[in-house]
Amino acid sequence: MSSFPKRKNRSILRSRASLAGLTLYGLSFDPAHGREAAITPVPDDPPRLQDAAPEADTRDGAARGQPRITPNLPANLHKGPRQGEHLRIWQNRPLKAIKQSAESDFPLGPLSHIPLGDGGAYLSIHGEERMRMIRQDRSSLGTSRQPRQLNIQFRHQWGAELHINDSVRFVGELVYGQVTGKNYVTPAIDRQDNGPEISQAFVEMQDKMAGGRVGAVLGRQKMQLGSGSVISLQIAQNIQRSYDGVRAYYERDKFRFDAIAVRPSTFTHGAFNDSTSDTESIWGGYAAYALPRGKRVALNLDAFYFRYRDEDSPLLGQRSVEERNNFGTRLWGIVGPAQLDFTLNRQTGQIADKPIRAWSLISATRINLSTGSLKPALILQADVLSGGDRNGAVIHTYNHMYGRQRHNNFGNLLGLTNLYSFGGALRVKPSKDLVLQAGVRNFWRYSIHDGHAIGYQTFVNNTKTRERFIGTLPTVSVQYQLTREISMRAVAARLLSSDGYKELGQRDLTNLGFEFNVLF
Repeated sequence: MSSFPKRKNRSILRSRASLAGLTLYGLSFDPAHGREAAITPVPDDPPRLQDAAPEADTRDGAARGQPRITPNLPANLHKGPRQGEHLRIWQNRPLKAIKQSAESDFPLGPLSHIPLGDGGAYLSIHGEERMRMIRQDRSSLGTSRQPRQLNIQFRHQWGAELHINDSVRFVGELVYGQVTGKNYVTPAIDRQDNGPEISQAFVEMQDKMAGGRVGAVLGRQKMQLGSGSVISLQIAQNIQRSYDGVRAYYERDKFRFDAIAVRPSTFTHGAFNDSTSDTESIWGGYAAYALPRGKRVALNLDAFYFRYRDEDSPLLGQRSVEERNNFGTRLWGIVGPAQLDFTLNRQTGQIADKPIRAWSLISATRINLSTGSLKPALILQADVLSGGDRNGAVIHTYNHMYGRQRHNNFGNLLGLTNLYSFGGALRVKPSKDLVLQAGVRNFWRYSIHDGHAIGYQTFVNNTKTRERFIGTLPTVSVQYQLTREISMRAVAARLLSSDGYKELGQRDLTNLGFEFNVLF
């Protein structure tokens, strides 16, 4: 479309709860869906530092290579992550991309654009078939070695857009997730093994106003705002994140404002039974502005506020009402050969009459080293997520809510709170369809009084530890785009535990991943 933008089941098996995918003796708690999270790694795609770089194929930002400077906001603001040439939030595709898919040699390509009469109406059908294989040495960290685990996940996702005209469209989507393998945890969680379910069902209306355009989206929808630090798609799971409610927006050249009032969808084993959460809600606004441009400088400044409420929060180990205010800002764009993305979020509020004072800084910088045949690029990443004593008078533990699960890998053993993470990677492109990358990340606990596994505990047992350094994570990856619609990716990584954690019985952990994706 040319003018369109382009009841929880909380189950805690131990006395101590965790937050945002933090491990509980091989089980972990994911407040985003209120059940034990999968033992298998579920990052937003296999660990790739280029996901953090503000380039068009993974994040909001500029086009590939050295971007062209324009005075307005980048066209892919809020469009979400990409898979090759395609946006994963497929309804954000511009009409030009839809017609390109329809004219491709892919057998199902013509379904992307089916004209309905001569008035500009059309039907667009989208499909995704994904297979992901993950093998790791041990499904949990403990005093005895666990059998190797093989987890195979399938996502079948199909949707349709009925474009009435440039002011009205209807979008619907179904998804079905399956899990199999060897020595994997059964039954698989309902965010992986579920469906068919309605993942999207909304109507969008828009019109011209005040020199720009104003619109509203009503119903079950997928979205990602900005870098996805608070509201994101969470693409790794078979059943991606959906939100029930309303989203309104106004956009004009250098400025855009989005307002949301939504509740997350729940995840329940079975067919057509994923309902709307009756305990979680989030509302707020997100503004983006294109700063004055220079010859080689194109920066954008965002500001956002979100009010989050969870009436069944697991943070303190017992049912509590958690309310958080998120005051954030994002600086992103181009400075010479560098593409940068920095998001700062300050959280206030209260939980069980305790005040909340938490914060996070999520950053990534990509520096294009050369425009030669390999197009080498250096990717730097630095993240800080606060933590603290959960029995203290003030809660400093950061809650990522529905953000991108950037560190959530290796059986959820690296959480999304109480964490320092610094790293870098070298990325080269031997051809336009092949990407090679090698990098390393290091992890520390923000506070020794807040374990990133469970409460005050270590990965291994009930022994408290003052060890702050968690370990080092070297990673290599290969991605190949066979056609516009078909891609493959392979990843190998090994978490090298620190000496302090090894003394407590923690071992290193190897993870191998492969993904085959068909998306049109």
